[in-house]
Amino acid sequence: SGPHPPIHLLVTDGRDPMAAAIRRFLESPDEAAALGLSARRLVERTYSWERRLAPLAGLVFPDRRAAA
Repeated sequence: SGPHPPIHLLVTDGRDPMAAAIRRFLESPDEAAALGLSARRLVERTYSWERRLAPLAGLVFPDRRAAA
């Protein structure tokens, strides 16, 4: 089976496959935009301030965690 389409991230093994992937995205702006949008959504969902600071909220405001 051939390479799988990237979902959030493009990973290649070496400079020639990377060059081919870059060429593919230059030739297919819609595919490049889809990858970029998917990656952005993943980062926004995973690394939002609310999500990253949530574990600290229980330490700083223990009463709020008990009420939730």
